[in-house]
Amino acid sequence: GKGLPLWTPKGTILLLHGVMMSKETMLHWALRLAQAGYRTVLVDLRGHGHSTGRWITYGAVEAADLSRVLDDLERRGQLAGRLGVLGNSYGAAMALQLAARDARVKTEVALQPFSAGDAAVGEFGRAVAPRLARFLSGPPLDRALRRAENLAGFSWQQTDVTKIVDRIKVPILFFHGAKDTWISPKHSEILRARSNGQSRLVILEDDSHPTL
Repeated sequence: GKGLPLWTPKGTILLLHGVMMSKETMLHWALRLAQAGYRTVLVDLRGHGHSTGRWITYGAVEAADLSRVLDDLERRGQLAGRLGVLGNSYGAAMALQLAARDARVKTEVALQPFSAGDAAVGEFGRAVAPRLARFLSGPPLDRALRRAENLAGFSWQQTDVTKIVDRIKVPILFFHGAKDTWISPKHSEILRARSNGQSRLVILEDDSHPTL
């Protein structure tokens, strides 16, 4: 209202949701961080929620999408202060790919990310749909992965976060549940080992993928 001082955010935090989810699943983070004085930005990733896109590409295209989101925020004067990114699962891998390409990202929290998209597809699928396990490994999975590349116009090599994480020069805080069978802790362990010296990994002994 008139006469009230303008709010100056401590910084801006981009929040990225998991696969088959939407921005609303990150609302609890957004509210808590906003209460702490940060501007929070929630987006629906490509092919999720209200965003367009028939196919998802596990970061091959999404990282560029997110850079355009930052361009728009900057144009409108809404990219306040330093920028952090917090991503969960699929969104954590997107966050890492964004940080590798966009110097505006100054810090990052990655909750249970995958280290490579094709590895995550089989592992996640076998965990959540064990009856289909025979189709989610070996030649059937290989054929499905190749078909996905052709349909969506990307390469699984573009989703290999291990090949770009060493280019991230800002602090990264990884979290992973020790009981995670959907995306095992080894993914975060690999990424932490290949990242720069500013990264840290916290393994939560009692957490699975959903509970974390």
